[in-house]
Amino acid sequence: MVNEKTEASIRQLIQNSPSPFYVYDLAKVRNRINLLRTRLSSDFEVFYSAKANSHPKILQVMQAEKLSVDVASMGELDRALAVGFSANRISFTGPGKRTEEIVKAIDLGIGAIVFESESELNEIEMQAGRLRKRVGVVARLTPMQRVGPTGRLIVDEPSQFGFDELSLDSLIKCLKGTKHVDLIGTHSHVQSQILQAEHVLRNFEFALEASMLFQAKLSSVGRFELARERFKVSLGGGIGIPYSTKAAAFDFDHFAMGLRQLTSRYSGPGPLGVSIAFAMELGRYLVGESGYFVSTILRQKVVTSKGRKHIFAIADGGYSQCQIACGVGQAVRTNLPYVILKKEEGRRAAGAKVISVAGSTCYSQDILVRDVLLDEVEAGDILVIENVGAYGKQFSPTEFLLQADAAEYFLGEE
Repeated sequence: MVNEKTEASIRQLIQNSPSPFYVYDLAKVRNRINLLRTRLSSDFEVFYSAKANSHPKILQVMQAEKLSVDVASMGELDRALAVGFSANRISFTGPGKRTEEIVKAIDLGIGAIVFESESELNEIEMQAGRLRKRVGVVARLTPMQRVGPTGRLIVDEPSQFGFDELSLDSLIKCLKGTKHVDLIGTHSHVQSQILQAEHVLRNFEFALEASMLFQAKLSSVGRFELARERFKVSLGGGIGIPYSTKAAAFDFDHFAMGLRQLTSRYSGPGPLGVSIAFAMELGRYLVGESGYFVSTILRQKVVTSKGRKHIFAIADGGYSQCQIACGVGQAVRTNLPYVILKKEEGRRAAGAKVISVAGSTCYSQDILVRDVLLDEVEAGDILVIENVGAYGKQFSPTEFLLQADAAEYFLGEE
């Protein structure tokens, strides 16, 4: 929500800084982390998924708050190290790691490399042997069932990610042949942007069941030597944020209660004879609601269709800088929460005029706000799109039409 303090900051910025630009409220990020810290068990490890927003200032907050970090590229790995993350607090995921990335991760003594295929495991084994080092690895498991964002149960859907139930025996045979890797846990992440606590909990339960099956199969083929006293089970994430005014916020209190009940079933030694350490991976939920995209209305045009006037306001930023606001990735196009600030003071209110706000490119999908009823819109007004702190600038094709880059500003720095 754009409160009065945030509005004042945006107005001050736009006096001296050309739009479009992003504004991030770091206090909101810290508050969200504090929510996790007060609701989750103290030994529950939380990884920040850097792909949500890898800006160094965001990563600095995560490092200062003592979260671990999940990276999916050499660039993210380098940024995490640059802001002070120790190598043992970094997990490297993704199915397409290059050889040089694997080598660097091993050489650094990274906390874990999450492997997603037997060929990747073999590559890690070969490079670790060549470097004469041992490396901790985590097997990504893909449960046979998952709950989608709408609550629909999806069963036995093929995926490029990880190992399903039918491939576990082959995976274990491959693991038994390694000499330079230490299996330290499992990882699962099957769905994103879920707003119902029960649906996330169900997916976590599927992840736990998959991990327990894998561990049981490992133990059944003879003693499997583990390098750690605890076997880490990362349950993934998937917690969403509201991308429309009608969507209800995620009930984290209810979720935390259910998570405690779920993990308490596994308080003793697991199938491999060691206790289970739990972790989760969150990105959007930590930073998404901290970000705002700010664009200035340049001009407007009036179109008459079917006897009704429709106003198109043209803004100086859009798809090239914030494609998530244009509906990219949405199954059903909805307007993100927004506010239009009047040029001088005040805000545009609900009214009788049908208004859409389009971006500045010649792309038909460059629509930031579609078909809303407002009192007016004029050149010089300021459009503020909310909840774009995750997958905002990092997910937008600035190279498209060589549009202006969007600067980034931060509130609440310490």
